[in-house]
Amino acid sequence: LADMFTSHGLHSGRRRLGDPVKLHATVLNSRLRGQRQTSRLAAETGNLALTNRCPSETFSAMGVLVAFETYQLIENERFEEVQLCKMISDDAENGDGDGFYPCIAKLSLSTM
Repeated sequence: LADMFTSHGLHSGRRRLGDPVKLHATVLNSRLRGQRQTSRLAAETGNLALTNRCPSETFSAMGVLVAFETYQLIENERFEEVQLCKMISDDAENGDGDGFYPCIAKLSLSTM
């Protein structure tokens, strides 16, 4: 599937045909939302000093969970772990040059 996306130019990034792909999802990026709201407010008010502030915003995701509680993204697959990754794209920081976000915490799901 990833090769199909790449071969049709639908993948944004440096991926080449045959490169490995990790299933991932951004659950919530409240910092980006805060940056966008701050930028919008700065533009509306003309106060450029606001652009340096990026407050995070908390919210309840319960509505999203309830709305999609019966939705199945993947069936009959086994996941070994869930990773929490740092959102950067600098290969130099994770040191392994694999092009993925560096993992900062893992939750093992295996039942050995």
